[in-house]
Amino acid sequence: MSFDYDTAFGRNVGMVTREDMGRLRSFRIGIAGQGGVGGHYLIALTRMGFEKFTIMDGDTFDTSNLNRQVGATTETMGRPKVEVMREMALAINPRVDVRTIRKMFSKETSGPFFEGIDFAINSIDYFSAAVYEALHDGARNRGLYSITGSPFGFSTSVTMFGPESPSFVECFGIRPEDDDVTRLGKFWNAVTPARLPHAYLPNEWLTATRPMNTNLIPAVNVCVYLATAMVCTEVLVTLLKKRPPTLAPNVIQIDLLTRALAVTPVHTQYAIHPARDR
Repeated sequence: MSFDYDTAFGRNVGMVTREDMGRLRSFRIGIAGQGGVGGHYLIALTRMGFEKFTIMDGDTFDTSNLNRQVGATTETMGRPKVEVMREMALAINPRVDVRTIRKMFSKETSGPFFEGIDFAINSIDYFSAAVYEALHDGARNRGLYSITGSPFGFSTSVTMFGPESPSFVECFGIRPEDDDVTRLGKFWNAVTPARLPHAYLPNEWLTATRPMNTNLIPAVNVCVYLATAMVCTEVLVTLLKKRPPTLAPNVIQIDLLTRALAVTPVHTQYAIHPARDR
């Protein structure tokens, strides 16, 4: 069948203008991680009309991914995540330009990821929280916005950084001597300032412990969709300048179980500079 962009994505008009749709096609979105939330971001943004992406992940799909990762099926087990997700995006829009980098994101491998992107999305596994600094502060140092969505239980926290915000290191109080578990603990503490999931999740499930691979945060599939809605909306409205972005140190939290919403500065226990509205 023939593909026509205006017909495929015309139902988006009204929420955005036709001129906006033309602008969306010119932006390149970088998504680090194509697992729990990253694959959902790619598909949602493709359906929203974005056509240029750089996706990065060195992992393959396995059985443990089936409960929440959009690219995980019994037919994709063992296949590289970036290849599967590129195929899924192309099946929606055959003109989409998806650059794939089959490596795990790190400070050393980040160069190609940042090339030519207009916005950076962090969807890297919690076990790799030590590299969050390289993504967020790497983007900020390049004059870019970056965003992370953190699903917990039935909730999601969204934090965005940019040239006007504190750095990731400042906001989360990261220090050179911190090990991976300490960094993860500071991150979890900071992005749940309103303590919404704490109302029903045992505290030990929200506390970073050693060894690193024993940390398992419950997250039902619906909170992955919640993260997708929240993150992709912020990407669109920020790039199109529909309203000022909500930047760190503020965190947007929504919990579906308690039906609560909060926009709260990060928990200041670790912050190097006191949290303040920006």
